[in-house]
Amino acid sequence: MYDLLSFAIGAVAAIMIAINGQLTSAYDIFISAVIIHIVGTVFSFVVCKIRHQKVLVRAEAWWMYLGGAIGVFTTFGNNLSYGHISMTSIVALVLFGQTVTSLLIDSFGLLGMEKHPFKKTSAIGLIFALAGMLVMLQPSGGESDGGAAMAVAAAFGSGISLVLSRTVNGRLAEQAGALPGSFINHLVGLPITVIIMLIAERGAHTSLTVLPVSSWWIYCGGMLGVLSVFLYNTVVPKVSSFRVTILTFVAQVFTGLVIDVLFGSGYSKVTLIGGALVAAGMFLNMLLDAALANK
Repeated sequence: MYDLLSFAIGAVAAIMIAINGQLTSAYDIFISAVIIHIVGTVFSFVVCKIRHQKVLVRAEAWWMYLGGAIGVFTTFGNNLSYGHISMTSIVALVLFGQTVTSLLIDSFGLLGMEKHPFKKTSAIGLIFALAGMLVMLQPSGGESDGGAAMAVAAAFGSGISLVLSRTVNGRLAEQAGALPGSFINHLVGLPITVIIMLIAERGAHTSLTVLPVSSWWIYCGGMLGVLSVFLYNTVVPKVSSFRVTILTFVAQVFTGLVIDVLFGSGYSKVTLIGGALVAAGMFLNMLLDAALANK
């Protein structure tokens, strides 16, 4: 069941990215981030009240409230990469950051998570994942101003912060519940996005675009963000971080490709090949684990 939920997270993430991309095109990176967090905070609060769940719960440690703060840097890390390196390179570097961080968390039980020692069978999935990343890495286009180096660091850091955020949120959810944990995530992230927006927009004289009523759906990304965090909060305490990373990545890549095809944007053959390699490694791991379990 948890593997299916991990796939669902990847699919939700792909749809959310597409919707948030439209919101960012209508406004800008910083204003859209604030809107996403406002919608997510209000939506999760309302759902918690409907379900008669407490929205604020005392945690064992203060750092368990920081998932939303860490998650803000995932969004801005991705945004800083756009335009300097290819999208496929960003995807590969984010996956690399996630993979490294996930393996460290699993191996050492960091942040209070259960230890999942690296198994020999997992090496196959790791090798295929690395092969997929290498396929997706593309030349930056010859930038010499340091922009490409900054983009590489930002994309890699985004992968690290994504895993840290979901892990911290998962630890909080063990005490607060999956849905209240999602509310706290968005509530903590909201003032940080507002501060960043105010700093970034100072003196910029940004003009907001007036959108037609038919564009209401671009504001739904925050709701999907709540669902995504809720699903992570359900899965992370039960499944190894590395497994969650691979499963969600595969689902996100192929859902994204389907979205691109449906909306006539075409698709990246490089991303398709890279995603297929990672998926192949994942399924081989699952088959080997099932075979060993039956012995």
